[in-house]
Amino acid sequence: MNHCPYPGLRPFKKEETAIFFGRENHIDQLLNKLGSPSHFLAIVGPSGGGKSSLVHTGLLASLEKGRFGQTEVCHSAVTWKVAELHPGNRPLANLAKAVLAVLGPTYQSQFTNEAEALYVLQKTLPQGSLQDLLAPVATHLADGPPPHFFFLVDQFEEIFRHYQQGQETEAIRFVTLLLDSCRLANVYVVITMRSDFLGECTLFESLPEIINQGLFLVPRLHREDLQRAIEAPAKVFNGSVEPALVQQLLAEADNDSDQLPLLQHALMRMWLMAAEANPSQIILTLSHYQAIGGKLTTALSQHADEAYKELGAAQYKIASVLFRSLTELGNDNRDGRRPVELSNIAAQTNTPWERVAAIVEMFRQSGRCFLSPDEGVELAPNTVINISHESLIRDWQRLKNWAKHEAVSAALYQRLELDARLWEEGETELWHGLNLNNALVWRNLERPNKIWANRYGKHFDLAMRFLEVSATRQNEEQRQLEEAQQRELQRQRAHKWVGWSLLALVMVAALAVFEFIQVRNAYQARQQAEVARQAALASEQARSLNLFESQLTHAALSARVGDYATAKQLLYHSRELDSKMAPSRLHARNLLTWFSTLMGSAEQKVYAGAQTQLTAVALSPDGRLLATSGEKGTLVLFDVSSGRLQFRLTGHIDHINALVFHPQGLWLASGGDDQKIIFWSMTAPLGQKLFEWTAPDKVYALAIDPAGKYLASGGKDHNITLWKLANGQPQAVFKGHTDSISEGGLAFSPTGKLLASGSYDDTARLWQVETGETVHILTGHTKDVENVTFSPDGQLLATSSDDTSVRLWEVATGQTLRMFNGHQNRVYGLRFVKEGRELVSASSDSTLRVWDTHSGVTLRVLQGHLGRITGITAQANKIFSASSDGT
Repeated sequence: MNHCPYPGLRPFKKEETAIFFGRENHIDQLLNKLGSPSHFLAIVGPSGGGKSSLVHTGLLASLEKGRFGQTEVCHSAVTWKVAELHPGNRPLANLAKAVLAVLGPTYQSQFTNEAEALYVLQKTLPQGSLQDLLAPVATHLADGPPPHFFFLVDQFEEIFRHYQQGQETEAIRFVTLLLDSCRLANVYVVITMRSDFLGECTLFESLPEIINQGLFLVPRLHREDLQRAIEAPAKVFNGSVEPALVQQLLAEADNDSDQLPLLQHALMRMWLMAAEANPSQIILTLSHYQAIGGKLTTALSQHADEAYKELGAAQYKIASVLFRSLTELGNDNRDGRRPVELSNIAAQTNTPWERVAAIVEMFRQSGRCFLSPDEGVELAPNTVINISHESLIRDWQRLKNWAKHEAVSAALYQRLELDARLWEEGETELWHGLNLNNALVWRNLERPNKIWANRYGKHFDLAMRFLEVSATRQNEEQRQLEEAQQRELQRQRAHKWVGWSLLALVMVAALAVFEFIQVRNAYQARQQAEVARQAALASEQARSLNLFESQLTHAALSARVGDYATAKQLLYHSRELDSKMAPSRLHARNLLTWFSTLMGSAEQKVYAGAQTQLTAVALSPDGRLLATSGEKGTLVLFDVSSGRLQFRLTGHIDHINALVFHPQGLWLASGGDDQKIIFWSMTAPLGQKLFEWTAPDKVYALAIDPAGKYLASGGKDHNITLWKLANGQPQAVFKGHTDSISEGGLAFSPTGKLLASGSYDDTARLWQVETGETVHILTGHTKDVENVTFSPDGQLLATSSDDTSVRLWEVATGQTLRMFNGHQNRVYGLRFVKEGRELVSASSDSTLRVWDTHSGVTLRVLQGHLGRITGITAQANKIFSASSDGT
């Protein structure tokens, strides 16, 4: 038995009868029904009602003890052969595996190996019968009573989804085999099914009738039974649950449809917490309940988030795809689980299956049980992964968001594929306008592949071709429109010149002939001019409207992907056309402007007083002091809470390019163009110069390892010097770059074993600190690499460049994971925040951008500086930036 009396989200196991309480009467009823002539039992109830636990720990465990029908006599001579399966996406194949398990050596001995036996069985089932297959086993055991075969089909509702996805023939054959087998004297079939799928049983002939004969609706536990389920397992393990906590749990569980899994999960969490604090006397209390969230649903969501946050930044996207693949959002709140093979998820993410398996392990380890199979079952590419219980889908907020995102993505793709098929048949047109623009944004963000698309359709290549042809056609139409507008403008100019020329000739002729002709021609000329003017006005109005709508569309798309700076810029320029637009269109523009302004955050505090352009910024470990530096030896300290300038430190005689605090905040080091590295006391007396080193050349970058053992400096001489802080002597010199080390171009990994460097030679490098050897040379940027920074877990490295891009690299392989584009000028500073889930970049375009490291999408654009932003640092949820505007 487990070391905890509560299983958590997973069902109770057959061997856990000692801690299974509250269902004794229900078990007796099941045993009686199973002994009925139909040999069929349908255990039906709501999700979270305890169906699987009841059949495993109640029914199966009782059968193994010899209980059957209305007797409790031990039938020791009776052999039960149990075959358990889920229909899944391959019901006949899964049935074949289950049958092979009960046939055992008697059947397998006819074949070379188990794989061959399974192959033949899979070919036999669609045409044969279970009776023919099971007969040899009964004959083999003829010395005693014939064996009883027990087929348990858990989550039977999966067969309805299979039927509705176009697999009617296989689904009908699966159900027919099960129903026919019930006619055999020694075969019993038990299914578990969610009650909200009862209506679908009419899809299959004879299924409603046999379900009516063997139906068992799982009752909700009465309050006293629920109380026993809370208190009794703890007593088995010599623990207890305080009465106040029992009453709190009973009150919440009475109002929750997921009462049993959520309750077992919360009790498991509290037990493990209490056991860790005092293993000799385990008492669950309200304080434990508050510590895990204070609410059943909150406890589950927080626990799942804890597992998620233990992942590395490179694993977040894979985890999202994993859970989105395992979740089926149905109609009428029929959200359900969707078992998927590990290799399928790996293919969706273009990732080796071992990487996906590592994430699965995080969510199925002891004390979590969010995914199945249980911990201890070795994972392989063909292992079927499943969510332990639907309550995780309903109550983990992050998964709910993922599932909604998946539903939106799936709906867009299905509509795209449908129109692509109609287009191929000549029954619809290509996409254009907002539909096309949204689809292109979706494709670029989601990067769908055929493995993912096969879940929702069968024509991925056609859908992508349709999208590409639509984009090409729209671009061509836009080009033709612009050319036509240009030709129209030239034509109007030419007509105007011809018109004036003709008018001049008419006037000359009029002077020579009659005044009457002169007046008449002048009148006609005015009429023609008025017509031309009206036509020009109409054409201009149409062009203005098209331009205005184009700006609104592009602004909406920019806002949709979080690029609020671009959205606001487009909307600002649209105001030039206000006098020509209808009030309704201006109102739409103003609403979008309000939204973009709201989402594009602004600064919370301005630190002013440096009185010079700033180039570097650093935050003390305790978050109290902000150090900034810049031209002419300027080095100032600000009080973070008040924003006031506290100290102005003097010592450098030229530009200061780099700042770094000691990990414990003992001192601040600064380096500059004067080749000096100066150490300033951050304890009493604050700001006093402690000592000064001379570097080989101008100092552009500084970094200190997490242990406070080494200081790295780099600069104009292309090299990196590793200083030993204990004696101030150079420990080593790392050579390899062919140009200067950039400002912000040094960073130690969180373990201190690796050093990253960025250079004006357009590359970044990873070095082994202990040996000075180059681990990886990171190439891809096309201009100077300005900054390098490690993710908190050390698995990722971010680099920024003068080529306006930010790149995310996998430290282990040196490969680019993704590239972030959006800045309009060179990118200087970088910092990971939110435990590596987000990355902040600072640019010469006067903006900060906050990126989602999973998708590369801009989450926020921070504006406020008037000059280029040259340095940033971050702590908790605050970001500090330094700019050439002196703030």
